[in-house]
Amino acid sequence: MLGSYEAIGRVCGVSGKAVMKWVRKARLPRTDYTGETQYAELIEKATVSAVTIDDLRPSHLLCAHGDEHSSTPNDPTISEASLYSQGHAE
Repeated sequence: MLGSYEAIGRVCGVSGKAVMKWVRKARLPRTDYTGETQYAELIEKATVSAVTIDDLRPSHLLCAHGDEHSSTPNDPTISEASLYSQGHAE
């Protein structure tokens, strides 16, 4: 999508290693669920919505217990494929 972990890191103001860690753990950092950071929003904007907030932080809609707006992720996944979708290489 953006071409590399480093490119995504530049968009988010973090290192490529940090992005690699998100992919390896299949989730964004806790701070993105608590509102301390806005990585999902930054990535969505940079990819012109090819990768959405829901792709990156699907549980922001519903937590594990069914309560809306929880900061506890239910299934917080981020896949390498979602970061490297066709069409937006840097």
